Amino acid sequence: MNTIEQNDPFTGEWTVFLESSVTYNGVPITLAMCNDIIYKSINNIFYRRILIKDTVNVKWFGAVGDAVTNDTQSFQKSVDFLSTIGGGKLLIPSGSYAIDHIDFMTKAYSNIEIIGNNSKLIGLTKGRNTAADGIFAFEAGVSNQSDESNSIKNIKISGLNFFTDIETMHFNELSHHIAAHGVSDFTVENCTFTGFQGDGIAICRGLTEGGYRNAYNKNVIIKNCKFDGVNHDNRQAISIYYCDRFIIDNCDFYRTTREKMIGAIDVESDDPNLTITNNGLITNCYFNDIKGLGAICIFSKDRLIIDFQQNERLNCQSFKIDNCKFEDVNSALTVYGNYNSLANDDKDYNGVYSVVFENSNVLNAERAIYFNSASRVKVSNVIFKNILSTYLSVCDGGGYKVLFEQCEFDTVNNPAGLSFIGGGKYIDFIKCIFKNFTTNIITVNESKPIGTIKYNQFYNSTNPGMCLLTNPSVDNLRNAIIEGNEYLGNIPKIDFYSIMNQGYSYNYDSAVMIPSNILYHKSEFESEGVFPEAYLGNTKGLVRNERLEDYNNKPVVYQTFLPYDPLGVKWTRQALNDNTWMSWKKLEN
Repeated sequence: MNTIEQNDPFTGEWTVFLESSVTYNGVPITLAMCNDIIYKSINNIFYRRILIKDTVNVKWFGAVGDAVTNDTQSFQKSVDFLSTIGGGKLLIPSGSYAIDHIDFMTKAYSNIEIIGNNSKLIGLTKGRNTAADGIFAFEAGVSNQSDESNSIKNIKISGLNFFTDIETMHFNELSHHIAAHGVSDFTVENCTFTGFQGDGIAICRGLTEGGYRNAYNKNVIIKNCKFDGVNHDNRQAISIYYCDRFIIDNCDFYRTTREKMIGAIDVESDDPNLTITNNGLITNCYFNDIKGLGAICIFSKDRLIIDFQQNERLNCQSFKIDNCKFEDVNSALTVYGNYNSLANDDKDYNGVYSVVFENSNVLNAERAIYFNSASRVKVSNVIFKNILSTYLSVCDGGGYKVLFEQCEFDTVNNPAGLSFIGGGKYIDFIKCIFKNFTTNIITVNESKPIGTIKYNQFYNSTNPGMCLLTNPSVDNLRNAIIEGNEYLGNIPKIDFYSIMNQGYSYNYDSAVMIPSNILYHKSEFESEGVFPEAYLGNTKGLVRNERLEDYNNKPVVYQTFLPYDPLGVKWTRQALNDNTWMSWKKLEN
């Protein structure tokens, strides 16, 4: 077979054309195909360009890269060609390329790798579509998928700098740098996104309202990227509306998001039965100067999925945020949940949490974290320092199984401290450190959500306040376990009995000390008064209580009195009914 060797007219590189009557995929070459880029016709003989590892250069197709020439058609021709040969690599040499939109339509555009050389892509126009659009727009062209059979697969984008002049083009909610609907094994790495009008990257459930919707997105990886909103006049840096498994790793986020939008990363879904997002990891990321609801916002839905923590099917989603740093944000993490205070049961799902936030640092936030009807959230080994707002709560709308474990809260300006509003169950603090609060440490407006508070350290507040301020009752505190805490400086011990007795310590001359007023689980308080009846020594001592669940509609309550003087004597009694105790019995050590 004959060959022709010549310099490429656009790049000057040495190229070779091989005599051939068919294209790369075996289709006969026609004169209409011969544009001297890939196919040639010389003296009625057809030639095709020899590609090395299925690699093409966007400049072969006429791209200039001078920041002035509109290179849209050259880019579109290059990806269109790759779609005809089953995929390949597109090289984008260093330069600044002005572009409207490049479309990757249907799964024919699978197996494409786009490789930049620190190349700049300048977005020229706003979105064309009614739901989402992008400088790169991926559309599988199918609806209501439950698997990846018709998705655009195996896409990798690297080495590009996406840019929009947000200060002159302004906000446009549906105009993104990359918009993708129906993609699988989709990777973006070592790229920057600057001045996006809507999102930097949007993994969507459709590009048009009324068109193709709810295609399947799976295995999306975004790593080593930088997102700079420039002036906050944008939506999110990354939005993931429908995706089965995603990773966001080692990315930096700066100056993103309008105040009434979501945040730097938005994870949500519109339909809990189909367009669900689950199994997501956000690791090693940095967030600075982020507005909106939170730097990371997760809208959690219930659905049976495979959880990343357990190899079994569970009725919850799975998101982990690990080793991230947040500075000057409204909230590091915001979780809008699915907790229904009337319908939620006490299933523990083998201790698996829907959202795990761990090993991270938060500095200068309006509020440390924000939950609204959040369910099954674990916050572990996170340092929160300098929480600025004097009125914003940590939780609205209640919460269910929310655990703070080995966290540190340093300098909280809200006089209510960490404030929880709404119902729920099992809000736990275990092995945490609280210091430099303004007044109160924890405020829970309804006492029912209080769960386990143990092995914590509570330090001074600027103004003396309560360690835990709430409106307690025996029934609402059925799940409360308070034990092993250290109270240092001017922080008083958590004492529900004092609160229930209108601020006074329980005195055994008081009519309120009846079995039905003893809290469930183990509790203790200091008593003064004539107590017990036959005891003639010092009436001041420690009272330890243990209450189990009622049996045959009667309280199961045990009390032990340990006088301070003399030591070595104990008195014990148990409940006869809701209002009456049995007689005291003396026990010798």
